[in-house]
Amino acid sequence: MDWNNKIENILNNKKWIKNDTGLWKIQCCKLFKDNEELMLFIVTDELNGPAVTKVEKVVITNNNNELVMFYDNQYDIVLEEGEYEHYSEFLTVREWDALFSGNAVKELLEMDMVSEEEGFYVEPHEGIERFMNNYDERASEEIAEHFNL
Repeated sequence: MDWNNKIENILNNKKWIKNDTGLWKIQCCKLFKDNEELMLFIVTDELNGPAVTKVEKVVITNNNNELVMFYDNQYDIVLEEGEYEHYSEFLTVREWDALFSGNAVKELLEMDMVSEEEGFYVEPHEGIERFMNNYDERASEEIAEHFNL
């Protein structure tokens, strides 16, 4: 599979991607590029609000051929409502308003802004250890080089 192309398609789709994080918790993320850096908007029950963070590493798993993006959750930034201008290139006003509604995932789903991307997951960097013994090092390095990670 051409993983770089898959990531580019996700970027061009401009939709949020729904991930089930277990224990009935749902996370939605939106991948985008800012100044040639891969970035993520994230909404989940586990954060104090919508967040934006940099993608630190991408791993392709060997067993299921899954694309896993890792972010450093110690350095994610919780967004504030008044910051829309800074992110207006990546989010519509409706999306932005949904992020601060108190029920972002539901509202994004109702707006048809969420897709399910088979085999695409977003994880905090602290969980990377469980993937490091069984991943495609060559494919992961190609992605890192292509996207300057």
